[in-house]
Amino acid sequence: VIPTSHTREGEHLHAMEHAAAHRPPRREAAYKYVSSAAYWLSGNLHFSTHESDDTTRFLIGEHPKLYFFGSTIPESYLSFCADFGPNTIADVLAFTSFVGEVVQHPGLVDRTLVFYTSTDEQHVTNSVFLLCCYLMLEEGMPAHEAAEKFENIRGLPILPFHDATWTERGYGLSFVDCLLGLQKAIAVKFLDPAKFDVETYLSMHEAEAYDT
Repeated sequence: VIPTSHTREGEHLHAMEHAAAHRPPRREAAYKYVSSAAYWLSGNLHFSTHESDDTTRFLIGEHPKLYFFGSTIPESYLSFCADFGPNTIADVLAFTSFVGEVVQHPGLVDRTLVFYTSTDEQHVTNSVFLLCCYLMLEEGMPAHEAAEKFENIRGLPILPFHDATWTERGYGLSFVDCLLGLQKAIAVKFLDPAKFDVETYLSMHEAEAYDT
């Protein structure tokens, strides 16, 4: 975990610019969730939540050796009713490609990378799901191992997904359920991320004629 000097509780914590020596081993005791802290995921990639754009600007100025980056994809889900995710397969592939490009960028290989999202529960949930998809598709992690990165952050505001209705949620679909579905789809060759035709999918998905 990389604590920062700007947290929700107003605590002043010393920044650790390099996290390599502080990477937790598998199944280490859970960490308490603190907004603005950065949690290690894989390699030089970390995850953080920020309360506001002012928080992000402050942290960028305070810790110039850290590379903060975000994406609008976790916030781009188009809801029908009370549903807020999970993101579509097109979003999943776009997001994994985006994060992969950042991680593999020649100018960033020696930097500590921090993907950040807002503290909004829905944005956090979608970000967690998408980051897990990245860890699975690009880093080769099994679904449960990817999910454990976030389950070990005690208090991280992750919501169950809601069906496309306005009624009270009768079943809470977890982000882990979705990851296991993705893992199964790839295992039985229902989905090949390398060959998936995103353009054809988008031409039919959510079109006015609702072809699919």
